[in-house]
Amino acid sequence: MAGISILASKLILLSEYLARLLCQQVRQAGHHIEELWHNASIEKMLTRGWHRDTYLEEYHRGFFTRYALGEGLRKCGIKDKHI
Repeated sequence: MAGISILASKLILLSEYLARLLCQQVRQAGHHIEELWHNASIEKMLTRGWHRDTYLEEYHRGFFTRYALGEGLRKCGIKDKHI
């Protein structure tokens, strides 16, 4: 089909990488630790080559826009109108 791009079956999207990271943290700690999640997810997102996804959902873009402006981590989230 000309003009249609199909994702490779082995491509893992960013959201899946982040979900795996969160599950791993909860499994290790026995519960969710907000600060640990913030630090680990930000570190991973800022690591070149950590994922190969070419699209970031609006909530990621909004979070990092606010983060870059110096907002506190709990104030970086946005309301995503598309979920």
